[in-house]
Amino acid sequence: KKVKKVYVTAKDDGGAGSGNTLTLKYALDGSNSFGNAATATPEDELGQFDTLTYTINRDCQSIALELTDEDGEAITINDINIDFRLTNKRPS
Repeated sequence: KKVKKVYVTAKDDGGAGSGNTLTLKYALDGSNSFGNAATATPEDELGQFDTLTYTINRDCQSIALELTDEDGEAITINDINIDFRLTNKRPS
């Protein structure tokens, strides 16, 4: 599969005006190393649920996700959607 984008509907618990950047780290194909990262900042900065878009654009057989807040505050995840395309590659 080619994972194009990951959409996460989430909010941080930083309160009004925090506007913390949420970082999505990902590991591909069973790796335990979350070295790849994409970032997004909530638009309203009011601790409300926002849909954050992360561009991955990588071929893989599996993906593991880790979402972190820049200040280490709690994150509430409401929904995760993954936009992917099938490739003609055979799994190894």
